[in-house]
Amino acid sequence: MPQERDILEQLSLLARASDVELVESRATLGKMEVALGAIAEGIAATDSQGNIEWCNSSFESIVRRRRDEILGHFAVEMLPLFRDGIEVARWRHPVVIAMDDELVDSEVFELCLEGRQRVLEISARPVCLLQHGKSIILTVRDITRSRIRERVLTEQKAFLQLLQKVTDAANSSDSEETVVRDVLSLVCAHGGWPAAFATRFPCPKPSSNRDCVCIWHLESEAHLPLKRQVEENRETLVKAAAELANTRRPVAISNPSGLAIPVLSGREVVAVLHFFSSASFASSDDLLERMSQVGVQLGRVVERKRAETALRQAHTALEQRVQERTRELAEANEALRAEVQQRRKAEALKDELVSTVSHELRTPLSSLLGFSEIMLDEEYPREQQCEFLNIIRNESLRLTQLINDFLDLQRLESGRMAYALEPVKLEPLFRDMRAMFEPTSGSHRFVLETAADLQDVQADPNRLKQVLTNLVSNAVKFSPQGGDILLRARNTDSFVEVMVEDHGIGMPREAIPKLFQKFYRVDNADTRKIGGTGLGLALIREIVEAHRGTVWVESEHGKGSRFYLTLPVL
Repeated sequence: MPQERDILEQLSLLARASDVELVESRATLGKMEVALGAIAEGIAATDSQGNIEWCNSSFESIVRRRRDEILGHFAVEMLPLFRDGIEVARWRHPVVIAMDDELVDSEVFELCLEGRQRVLEISARPVCLLQHGKSIILTVRDITRSRIRERVLTEQKAFLQLLQKVTDAANSSDSEETVVRDVLSLVCAHGGWPAAFATRFPCPKPSSNRDCVCIWHLESEAHLPLKRQVEENRETLVKAAAELANTRRPVAISNPSGLAIPVLSGREVVAVLHFFSSASFASSDDLLERMSQVGVQLGRVVERKRAETALRQAHTALEQRVQERTRELAEANEALRAEVQQRRKAEALKDELVSTVSHELRTPLSSLLGFSEIMLDEEYPREQQCEFLNIIRNESLRLTQLINDFLDLQRLESGRMAYALEPVKLEPLFRDMRAMFEPTSGSHRFVLETAADLQDVQADPNRLKQVLTNLVSNAVKFSPQGGDILLRARNTDSFVEVMVEDHGIGMPREAIPKLFQKFYRVDNADTRKIGGTGLGLALIREIVEAHRGTVWVESEHGKGSRFYLTLPVL
């Protein structure tokens, strides 16, 4: 019996200790829940089916629901997400992606609840709990304010750049009319105005067109009614400009919809700028104030231009006499300079050609000679012989491609390149590129994106394949660390736009204008060890332009490159 009492006392002590630990655990969990509820980010946990089991107060605030309205409901229904105004498909929702054991890290979406749109940064992480199985931890951060600040800063920066462009355009223009026309074009491009009209003062009579400047920034069928309306009301606009010259204040106009901005030189109005929209818009004091700054900036330049014009007129006679006496000498000097430049250019091109060809031919020839001598001097196992023969074959193909590039360039420049144009589908060509490069490039992933309604292009299939091969080869070669290589095609008006994108070493901005010149190669530490003749992109440009298309590139050093080309559709 004493032994049984001892056992019962020990069991009682263990029970009390367990109760204490349980109380302490509950207290700890309560503190953790309070701590999670106090942070700004919304946090929610779901079961394996995506139904919310727990959330903090910040999550309640974000979805505008009470906790009892949230728990037990599908997370996708609580967070209806959008991107660029288009609702995110269910299978692309972060919670559904995380349910498939994929991590969603800091992706940005839009949430529209109760007529209010917010921008959210969402992460979804699948976790495995021993007792409860798989769960999804959802973290939601409201970044609406930061995005608004970014947008405001971007708008302010863009406006300051506009003022600088107005000044630069004015400084480079040779007449007041050119200044006004350039500024109209700049402001239209900045504000998205389809059309603009300007009246310069002093104006001889209200109906005069001599001092009126009219431009059309966006030529399309949608803006034809606006264009006709402005042209029919030209005289009325000139009269309205004369009346606005007395107020010296920018105003919104209603027929047609737009803005009227006075151009001030001191207190004198030297011009009035009208900007028109095809649809009604909401004017604001901030917009009028900014546009008035454009008027002031332009007014200062116009004043200076008028002073320069007067000075030029005063010296016209003297300049004409000097020009007559120096014309012959200038023509002779120009002819001599052009001849010297042509000779220097020819010499530089010859030297560059000899240097490039010598270097690019020496490398494969050295490999061919070296491995041939090795195989002649000694006997090697079959596997090693195959390895050497593969090297010889690859270097032979490289040498053949180099010679073909020179021959193709010669044919293009002489106009002897023939094209067999026919309807071509781009999607099979994309698949051919992936099949060609994927087996030998294990560190790259090839992603193909083609529109469902992608149109056929009118092209020579062999030459188009040559263009794509060069672009994809460059993408692989100049992204030595691997990564995604994207091939995308989409319809744009009467063309199809093709893009090849890599995430490699990229190139400096100053190299882009010269990139499609023959024999040009970016010279820096990243590219110096990568071979090439500088002919590939020159051939691409010649072939694409022969197809009535265009080619261009966007790149940033260290962040990869995107090559674009357009091809006409059938």
